Amino acid sequence: MAITAIHEGDVRRSSKEKTDVEQIEAVTTTPPQTLVSPDATTITPKTWFVIFVLSSTFGLSFWPVPTTSAMMSRLAVQFGDPTSSAWYIPAYTTANAIGFLIAGANSDLFGRRWFLLFGNACCCVGFIVTATAKGADHFTAGLAITGFGGGFAQMAMCSIPELLPNKFRHIGICLSDGFVFLIVIIGPIVGRYAIDVDAWQWVYWAGLIAQFMSFASLFLFYKPPKHPKGVPWGEAVRGLDYVGTALIVSGICLTLVGIVNTTYKPSSDVTVIAPMVVGLVLIAAFGVWETLSNTRFKLCPPHLFRSHKGREFTAPFIVAFIVTMFYYSVNIIWPTMVNIFYLGPNVSRSTELLLTLPPNVGLVFGSLCLMAFGNVIGHWKWTLISTWTGMVLFGALMGLVTPFNQSLMIAFCCINASFFGWAQYESIAFTQLGVPQQDLGFSGGLAGMARYAGGSLAQAIYTTILTNTQTTRAAATVPAAAVRAGMSLENAQALLAALPLGAAAIAEVPGTTAEALGAASLAFQWSYAHALKVVALSSLSFGIVGLLCIFYCEDLTPKMTDKVEVFLENDVPDDVPYKGYDCLDSMAPPSQRQPHLPYWYAMQGDKMWSLWLNDDAWKPCLFVPPSRSLFSYNNVKVGYCVWRFWRDRSVKPLDVVIGPYADNGSIGWSFVNEILSDYPKKDTWKRVHALTNRPLSPLQTQWPEDSRLNLVSGLDLLSNSQESLEKELAEKLPQIDEVTHVYYLAYKAGLDVQKEMEEAVDMFSKAVKAMDKLCPALEYVVLQIGTKVYGVHLLAALPWYDETAPPGTTGPKLPLPPLKETFPRIPSPYAEMLFYHAQNDWIAEYAKDKKWSWIETRPDIIVGYVPNQNAYSLGTTVGLYLALWKELYGDGAECPFPGTEGVWKALSNDSSSDMIARQTIHLTLSAKPRKGEAFNIADSKTPSNWEEKWPILCSYFGLKASGPAPTPINIRKFIKDNMETWLAMERKYGLQNGHVDGGRGMQIAEQMLMTKFDFDRHFDMSKTYGTGFTEERGTKESWGVVFDRMRKAKIIP
Repeated sequence: MAITAIHEGDVRRSSKEKTDVEQIEAVTTTPPQTLVSPDATTITPKTWFVIFVLSSTFGLSFWPVPTTSAMMSRLAVQFGDPTSSAWYIPAYTTANAIGFLIAGANSDLFGRRWFLLFGNACCCVGFIVTATAKGADHFTAGLAITGFGGGFAQMAMCSIPELLPNKFRHIGICLSDGFVFLIVIIGPIVGRYAIDVDAWQWVYWAGLIAQFMSFASLFLFYKPPKHPKGVPWGEAVRGLDYVGTALIVSGICLTLVGIVNTTYKPSSDVTVIAPMVVGLVLIAAFGVWETLSNTRFKLCPPHLFRSHKGREFTAPFIVAFIVTMFYYSVNIIWPTMVNIFYLGPNVSRSTELLLTLPPNVGLVFGSLCLMAFGNVIGHWKWTLISTWTGMVLFGALMGLVTPFNQSLMIAFCCINASFFGWAQYESIAFTQLGVPQQDLGFSGGLAGMARYAGGSLAQAIYTTILTNTQTTRAAATVPAAAVRAGMSLENAQALLAALPLGAAAIAEVPGTTAEALGAASLAFQWSYAHALKVVALSSLSFGIVGLLCIFYCEDLTPKMTDKVEVFLENDVPDDVPYKGYDCLDSMAPPSQRQPHLPYWYAMQGDKMWSLWLNDDAWKPCLFVPPSRSLFSYNNVKVGYCVWRFWRDRSVKPLDVVIGPYADNGSIGWSFVNEILSDYPKKDTWKRVHALTNRPLSPLQTQWPEDSRLNLVSGLDLLSNSQESLEKELAEKLPQIDEVTHVYYLAYKAGLDVQKEMEEAVDMFSKAVKAMDKLCPALEYVVLQIGTKVYGVHLLAALPWYDETAPPGTTGPKLPLPPLKETFPRIPSPYAEMLFYHAQNDWIAEYAKDKKWSWIETRPDIIVGYVPNQNAYSLGTTVGLYLALWKELYGDGAECPFPGTEGVWKALSNDSSSDMIARQTIHLTLSAKPRKGEAFNIADSKTPSNWEEKWPILCSYFGLKASGPAPTPINIRKFIKDNMETWLAMERKYGLQNGHVDGGRGMQIAEQMLMTKFDFDRHFDMSKTYGTGFTEERGTKESWGVVFDRMRKAKIIP
């Protein structure tokens, strides 16, 4: 089969249309060397400066947290409200979580620039409010304003990584926190010093000055794409998720208020219960709204959570949520140790300040290790598992604390923080690369929200555990220790109450002796040691859940590429085409606006090239529309369109030719059906020429009625000479010169290997030569082959590949699953006997100097439908078998699997004909792979076996599945033995005749699939899905569609 297309946006103009076009007669086929590889990107000095500014933006907005934490107890006393300190940091983190969530997905629509500028401005206002505070409420409000702005400013965690190649994503994330590393180390020191000298206001005035400088630098130099998703602002504003925003903002705010209140109020208090209950109800309502509403631009699109069964984003998101809890566990355990065990009246200021360093130094060290060795080690999933295990282990080991093992605790704290530093930033990389990069803001916003919401939850949990455990332990041990030292029980109880209040309160307790005070103080310290042990061990439960989620995550390796997602509009690297976005909506009439399509052009004398939104390489072009010049390099001028194309007679949608396809008609049928159904989007296709060898009428096909379809039956590639084939194609395909894509799906099976090979090459070469000659606009040829390229037919058919083969008779080594496109050819002499390689070798030689490109695709078990019988679609055969079984044995009957136990268990990939069509179309329209690349094609990244699939298929027919029978059932023999019943079914249900005995089924192929393919042969699908294709289908959807079509066509009842 061949599909020929002209992409929407391929502007092909006649010689008369010279208004917006400069015609060029001489066109070369090779662009300048500096424009060939868009992935080999040099990061410019301006971009590095912007990265520095973005990192400062992130860090400075975090400045109030470590500084205020060091001052808050004494500030609260100064404000005359000691309990107000419980709300200082939570006010910041709660507002920050809300800001993060709002900024995330919306920055994908409107661009990051204005969100970051707003965040900086908001932080500046917050710093002013905080610095001028005269009371606790005023001060808390300032922190909340700063936190809300920080949620916007900290979107820099997305802005920095997208400016770097994806393989350095972890480094970009660490750079985002670069200023934070400095701030978490010096912040507590600055805070303690400022409160000691009564100059705490200058902590916030300094933050204001630095933040404003960051704001000014961003305003001048940070100019990312204005329309990351290509949606005009007016359209985006109309489609915003206003209801969802109101629900989630209110829900998070109320829930966190309730959680924070638990840190200093009884859990039964109405101010704890009421906000938590209402908040959780609102969050649940938000989930329902996001799932069921028709809002165009949702804050949390449900499909991203469901992607790859949650392995791509949901599991990493849970990991990112949990990892924050370990930061807060250590930052509760360690400061408590310091204050209770290590500080005293005789401890110097320098020692006091040094004791703030272990967790922060460890954090910085771990992140630096990730930056330095992440790419060197690779194996991203296993490094996250390893560092997560270390973090959990040493976090639990801090439960060994005593009042006297300071050195051991410093070591454990630092090691734990080092593992955390690696694990935290790598987990964020998993979440960022777990979504399509046009949804990076959503991922970053949700991860940021989790970072602070998880922190608030962790703080509430650990503080509650610490307080309750210590209080209970102290009540049981401290008075007892004082009594043993000679105090009365009444005075011992008073001493217990006085210990947390300091020396003045202790001095007022009657009967207090030095011996009693020493014994009580030691018991009081041990009560804290016990409570800290419980806190440390409680973190294990969260760590185990996180570890299980990591095991469920997908590996990052296929996504760690050289690709840079975003270039600054005011900065262009010399060695790569600028891929920013610009859209002047006013240039096109509102009624004629199309989805945003940025067009880029390079010119060198009379040579011209174009680069469009989905291209990954420059292509020769014949014209350049009015464009804005960006830069010049080696006499090559690069510019981009400043106007948007709108629909007129000069903009043509794709012109499609499908054909020829032979016995494997189910795939050809799906190609035509998908195109006539406007995949991948409306107005993509102009015309469809469907070519087939067998007679086929439009009525039989069940395709949508469409004037774009040109169905040509009776095209025989074998009997036609090259000249007669070209003549027939020219006659029967109107405007064949507009054909751009050929999807070749023809195959004539045979048991004579040599004849099968000769015929396969003959048919393929004739088709390609004809299209090459008749189609000057040809861009892509696709050759579909199959899993025999990996030698699976040898494992199934040859006795010396069987496990029961006698010693010494084993065959040459074959590839082991998961099967990758990069595997070498199967061993000789079997490679020379496989017609796939002969076809591949022929086109590689023929096309090496052609301007058009070609790829090969490799599906496995083909699940498809064709209305006029089919040789290779197992879906059709299984549908006939199950329908007959139900007729014979009734609804609810047990239906055995018609194969062997080995086949029942073997892993493989289904390749439904619809998904073969969709993935192939994506590869040639959007991914634009290099010439000669190969791609595995399947419904999902995850393989399956018949043990999983059979119950789903049986349930469609109302049957109960059972495993293989002791003697495997031969489907065709079963149908033949019950032919009278089937003929009665045709009369009873008005079914088509000829489908069970038409003679077109390859019974040997079906029988081998069910009895001989008893080994794992599943694909590695990372390459195909690494091109940006995201759709996956399960057994129920893929097979159910085939059965539905069979029912509609009256093939089964």
